[in-house]
Amino acid sequence: MEMREKGLCGTIFLTVLMIAFLNTALIVCSDQEKVEAVFQASADTYVDQENPDASYGVDEYLKVRSLESKNARTYVFFDLSTIPPGASVLSAKLFLYLSKPPASERKYFCYRLNSAWDEESLTWNRKPESSSTFAASSTVTTTPGWVVWNVREQVQKFLNGIREHAWTNFGWEIFDGSEGSQEVQEAFFVSSESGEQDKRPYLAIEFTPPKLNITANMPLVAGEWSGLTIKRLSQDGILVTRGDRIFKQDWINIGSITVRLSTSSGTGVFSLTPGGEPVDRLVIGDGEIQAVVYYRDTTLGSHTLSVSPEGYSPEYYLGGSLEVTVVAGSYSLEIVSVSASPENPVMGDVIKVSAVVSSIGVAVEEVALYYSTDGGASWTKVVMGFSGGRYEAYIPGQNAFTEVSYYVEARDQKGNKVKTDLFTVSIGLPDWFFLVAVAVVIVAVIGLLIIRRIRKKQ
Repeated sequence: MEMREKGLCGTIFLTVLMIAFLNTALIVCSDQEKVEAVFQASADTYVDQENPDASYGVDEYLKVRSLESKNARTYVFFDLSTIPPGASVLSAKLFLYLSKPPASERKYFCYRLNSAWDEESLTWNRKPESSSTFAASSTVTTTPGWVVWNVREQVQKFLNGIREHAWTNFGWEIFDGSEGSQEVQEAFFVSSESGEQDKRPYLAIEFTPPKLNITANMPLVAGEWSGLTIKRLSQDGILVTRGDRIFKQDWINIGSITVRLSTSSGTGVFSLTPGGEPVDRLVIGDGEIQAVVYYRDTTLGSHTLSVSPEGYSPEYYLGGSLEVTVVAGSYSLEIVSVSASPENPVMGDVIKVSAVVSSIGVAVEEVALYYSTDGGASWTKVVMGFSGGRYEAYIPGQNAFTEVSYYVEARDQKGNKVKTDLFTVSIGLPDWFFLVAVAVVIVAVIGLLIIRRIRKKQ
């Protein structure tokens, strides 16, 4: 089984190398703690001292040359923005395919760049600054094949999650360690513009993803708001020196991230402030290590609270979860308010009755509307449905002058009951009824006048 998995990862790895038009990271194989990804070059070119104002961004090869006053250097950049800040880099290797070797074995240095550049306009006279110490070196032989530079330390700096300990990624400069030779020493590498897709430059990175962590003071009291702290952490952290002491810092403060919130409880609610509007997301802002969200639940027992990042592949950024226990503080069941619409019903109007019910420490089992049209001699029960934070039910249309009495009763899962006072409403006549009555009177008067006139003529 293990050999089969290794073979599968190897097959996928070769497939990724064939997809040359992609400039973003691709997952090769991963497990919960480690991700392997390959990046194609986002930009690559070379500059030539012999032609100091010429640019070669569209060439199908990259040149490195050592010759007095005619040196050439290669530049390559990989966009790593799909890997989140705080990733712990286990390995990072830069690969260039040597298609035309130098005349003799050489050592090529790979320096980290300190400023931005553009492959279409880069020239020898407009070279970006590079770091004062080399990132890596590799021996280039006289045989074609892959040349590899170990750039783990530099990639880790690019991906550090603490701003004061992070570098900006501008890519690398590759050049002969002994420039200015009396005899030409020249090598050609395959560029990202080459038709040989399986030989284009790539960067292979293996890293441990950062994660979200959620904590709370336990246990939670039913019906009360409790603060939850959500942090973004590097799994391995980085070592920093303060004075004569070395600390491991695992927190992340670079960039902002949106965090999705969820709970296994059907009555749990998140809010940015105690008693505020419900939310299912929050943002940990740039420069912030953590954020606080508030949680309220009325269902007793154990529930799972989960947080997950948005904007990153699930393999690249791990979510977190927390098992919480909700315990009873004090039980209460209350019908907060009752309203009816329309307030002044007329014959045939359906009356909508709405109720707001609050329950602490135990869930609501049932809310019901009771109404009577015979002075309370008999009552009709209607179980109220829950919608938009309210319980609702309907009283069917009644005849005019009917007295409708009603009340609302709530019952929780422990059998406790509360009910409202009795409400009474009289069913009136619709406006059209009066118009008809007036019309009838007018017709009758006109009829009498006509009859009287006929009699006079006789």
